[in-house]
Amino acid sequence: MLEKINKGLNVLFDIDWQGTRQLKKKIKDIKLITVFILPPDIQTLKQRLVNRDQSGKQVAEQRMKKFKEELSHWSDYDYVVVINDLNACYNEICEIIKEEENNKKYLFDKSKISRLIDELSK
Repeated sequence: MLEKINKGLNVLFDIDWQGTRQLKKKIKDIKLITVFILPPDIQTLKQRLVNRDQSGKQVAEQRMKKFKEELSHWSDYDYVVVINDLNACYNEICEIIKEEENNKKYLFDKSKISRLIDELSK
């Protein structure tokens, strides 16, 4: 990983808030862009969790409880992206990276995200 970063390549990690916190502590001299990815609604999340795991509803329920905890850390991230469509989410993340490489901030609607967080937290 560090070899790729030292070559100037972008490296993506799929990690939870704890891993993100550890990276922020360990990687101080490298630009780190953090993106929290949200589902569009709670029903979609439940369906994705059930579909993802062969163990079914019990594992999905455990993951839902973990999601509530993870959700409370959304404001620790630089950006928040809602994954309605995989390609659109990918494109938005690419746009965030591009803007950051140009020393600009990608603008997203924090009030809209905050309302979605409230809905997802119920």
